[in-house]
Order: sequence, then C-alpha cells, then structure tokens
Amino acid sequence: MDLKKKILSFIKTQSLSKPGSKLLVGISGGRDSVVLTHLLHQCRHDLSITLCLAHFNHRLRASSLHDQRCVANLAKELNIDLITGSRPLVKSPVKASEDEARQWRYEFLIKTAKRIHADAVVLAHHENDAAETVLMRLIRGTGLNGLRGILPQRLMEGVNIVRPLLTASRDEIRVYARKHQLTYCEDETNKQVIFLRNKLRHQLLPLLVKEYNPQMMSVLSDLAKTVSDDYELLNSLVLAQAKENLVKFKRTVKIKKCFLDSAHPALVRLMLRHAFMLITGDLNQLSYTHVNKAQELILSHPVGSIVHWPKGVAVVKKKGTIEVRI
Repeated sequence: MDLKKKILSFIKTQSLSKPGSKLLVGISGGRDSVVLTHLLHQCRHDLSITLCLAHFNHRLRASSLHDQRCVANLAKELNIDLITGSRPLVKSPVKASEDEARQWRYEFLIKTAKRIHADAVVLAHHENDAAETVLMRLIRGTGLNGLRGILPQRLMEGVNIVRPLLTASRDEIRVYARKHQLTYCEDETNKQVIFLRNKLRHQLLPLLVKEYNPQMMSVLSDLAKTVSDDYELLNSLVLAQAKENLVKFKRTVKIKKCFLDSAHPALVRLMLRHAFMLITGDLNQLSYTHVNKAQELILSHPVGSIVHWPKGVAVVKKKGTIEVRI
C-alpha cells in the first residue's frame, strides 16, 4: 500500500486527529521526522488539519545548528510555522544521557503545545522503533505496560502525544524519502554504540535476526500489539472496580483496603498504578519495584506504615484504606 494511504488509514482508524485539529509536529531534521512532516503536509486537506513545527536544539553536537537550519528551510519550503527551543548554553557542558535529552525535548514540546493550544503533539516513531523499545524494556526489566512498546497515542501532562508512523517500517520511510527526494540531516550519534538503543539497533538486533529468527522485528512488534490488547482489557477491569473502591481528592487517592486484600495481584498492581497516574498525570518513573513495595505494605506492614514513590508520592496504610498522596 502507498505510504500516504497507509498513514491516512492509520490516523483515521486510531482516531489520532479530528477535522479542524491543530497539530504540533516534533521535528529533529532527521529522515523520520522530515518524512512525517512531508506526509502530514500531503494529508492536510484529507484530514482538515493545520500544522506547526517544533524543533528543539539540544546543543550537544557540533552539527546541531546545521540541523536547525535544515528544519527552518523545510518549514519555509512547505510554508509551515516553526517554533524553536534550545538548551541554555553552559560554560562547561556535561554529556547528557539519552533520558535527559529526551526529557528536555518532551518538556519543550509539551510547553509549546499548551502555549499555542495545539490539539496534539505528533512524533515520528515508527514500527522498528516500537520493536526496539520492547527489547530495550525487556533488558531493563518491565511489566505488561512496558511491553506495549510505543503507543499510537497517550497523554503526557494533559497533552495528547500521537505517532502516525507506527504502522510504517524504517525501510518504507527510507523509500518514501528517496522517492520524494527529501533533504534531511544525518545524526552522527545514531551510529555510536554508547547509547543502549543504538547498541540494540546495530549489534543485538542484527545478531538476533541473523542467528535466531529472521522475523525478529515482526515478533517484537506483534508481541507489543498483543500485550497492548491484553493490557487494555485488564485496565478496563480496573476502571470498573475503581468506581466502587477508589475515591480521588485533590492531592490524595483513597483505595478500600478490603478490595486490595481480596483482588487478584494483577488488579492490585494496576489499581496502584492508576492511583499514581491520577495524582501525577503520568506513569513515568513508577517501576515494578515501587509497586511491589506497596503490595508488601498492604499485605504485611502495620497500619501507619509508609512507602515512598517517585515525584514526592507516598503510599500510606490506614485502618480501612490505602492512601496514595502527594
């Protein structure tokens, strides 16, 4: 199927945008985000959307300014507004981790989306990225939520993040860029194996494909899709139980202890995660270890015991309830 038709179909079936939506497209200047921008520009009339580009300069590479100029040229060529942001200059720059650079970029995109009243932030993650993410999370340790990989859409701090390219492979994106003669920037750090994702992409995945399963990418992608369906079913059960057993206040969520004592451990974990999301806005930083400690608190610790979670959240055992508060 033609990539434009494929992406249009995915956007509509996944309800990634509505007619009249204003979309903020995160663009680095690399091939994936340039193709995403070009595709959305081609689809703008079909979808009845308006576009705005957002570029964040991390100032971590010598070529960062060149990337920003390439993005500016593309924005001018397509007649799309461009908003740029950057990391403040420091006298003695410290090498940033993958997670730190990602955090800066997302903070900029979310703040920008709120400021211009965008309906969603659009990112260029594709099918291969999703498969790599599943493998990376397996290595680091994860549960069902992590095994879903990269989702087509999710809320972050009240902003909808959508990813229309998840149905496209890296090869399809490469072919599209060549066909339309798109100019993009090559990030030299993408080939450096100092980052975990790059190690997986250039070392581990090729080995798995060559020595163990030629369809490894599809296996990981299919796993993510299957787990996502299973997770949604479990989550719907949690939401149904929350109506009877959970009460949310401004800075506190109270869960009936009798429910937590009798429910299946999987439902208990998901209910605790749900409580964390209700008061923080997302599940970032909450790990299986954090949730497991809270389960131990419920089962065996005395009333008044406290477990501390990320983002200043505390789980407190009361006589008839478990309080998750910030």
